[in-house]
Amino acid sequence: MSVTGDGGGPLEPSGRIRRLTQAALNADQTIGRIDGVAGDLSLSLEEFNRVLARFDETIDRFGGLLDGLAASIGTIDTVVGALARTQRNVDALLSGAERVVGTADWLLSPLTALRRGWSQTQSSIGGTRESPDGAPEGDGRG
Repeated sequence: MSVTGDGGGPLEPSGRIRRLTQAALNADQTIGRIDGVAGDLSLSLEEFNRVLARFDETIDRFGGLLDGLAASIGTIDTVVGALARTQRNVDALLSGAERVVGTADWLLSPLTALRRGWSQTQSSIGGTRESPDGAPEGDGRG
């Protein structure tokens, strides 16, 4: 049996061994390169796993911070609600006080006018002097 080379002619056994040897050396070099790339890839994947582990830890800490923030917001919401209720209570108290003062003013206005009128009448008769606020001064003896 004769084997042909690239040129189409028969290949001598020594040429055939030489070509098989070269092919085996080329395959060995290729496998060596693949092993090198696989080793580098393995190191890269290990580093990537370490980075992902740190990232997971960071995400867990961030989740804890968010939980704390949510609790703080809940507390703030409670405080704001209490402040709003306090403000409504103060507003109601002030409104009640305003009604009391208004009622007292309404009740005392005629009495104040009557007292001033009485003081002016006494003053014009000559018995007392009137202070700047309209109250009588002295003992009524001129």
